[in-house]
Order: sequence, then structure tokens, then C-alpha cells
Amino acid sequence: MDIEQIKKIIEENESKTVELKTSTAQLHPAFKTVCAFLNNNGGTVLIGVKNNGDIVGQNVTDSTRREIANEIKKLEPAAAIDVQYIKTEKNKFIIVIQVEAGNHV
Repeated sequence: MDIEQIKKIIEENESKTVELKTSTAQLHPAFKTVCAFLNNNGGTVLIGVKNNGDIVGQNVTDSTRREIANEIKKLEPAAAIDVQYIKTEKNKFIIVIQVEAGNHV
């Protein structure tokens, strides 16, 4: 995925398959949404994007990556989660978390 694809997703706004979060301060609610997506038709969570669609980006450190990995480990049953870190024009990142519908819906 690249920044242009992300912009297209943002244009569609939040929906049953798209959730926007401003920062990883909202990581726990983001993973509640991931669980909801797993129990439905899948979806995408974008971290580093305000609800109004403004791309603010997110600083990503090793700690950030560990926090996300720990949230993924908490999911039961285990699920395939695709996490991408897409660089913005401001040298920050949009964290893209994509999930397919779970096998245990």
C-alpha cells in the first residue's frame, strides 16, 4: 500500500470497514475495532489520520512496533493481521492495520 491508496481510503471516510485513529494513544480502541472487523467482513484501521481525514502521521519507534505486536498477541483465537508503516511527506508514518474476516465468525 502507498500514500495515494491511503488517501483514497480516507476519502471514503469511516465506515463498517474503515476506522481512523489520530495516534497510538488510541491503540486499545483501535484493536477493539480490529476485533469487530474480524467478527464481520474485515477492514482497515489507519493510525495517524484524524476523523476529519487530515493526515497527521505518527512517530514510529521500536516501542511503537512492540506495542502493536503485543496487541496482536492478545487476540484469541490468533488471527492474520497485516501491519504496514507508510511514510508521509512529513517524515512520519501512517500505521495501516488490515484484517480479513475471521475464520471463527
